Amino acid sequence: MLQRARREQSTNAWKKRYGLRAGIEGTISQAVRVPDIRHARYRGLAKVGLQQLLSAAAVNLIRIDA
Repeated sequence: MLQRARREQSTNAWKKRYGLRAGIEGTISQAVRVPDIRHARYRGLAKVGLQQLLSAAAVNLIRIDA
């Protein structure tokens, strides 16, 4: 199984799928590190939802600046 997995990783289709995943995981990692979305500062669904929206906007602005 390991040999088959290594052969599959050398195909262009696998590299394309992995490239998409790497981009998504990079975004999630940045969202966790910069505004720390893992921990809510407030109580209540409405306040937590607002915090998540503002955190997403902050990550977008950071990425635009970069």
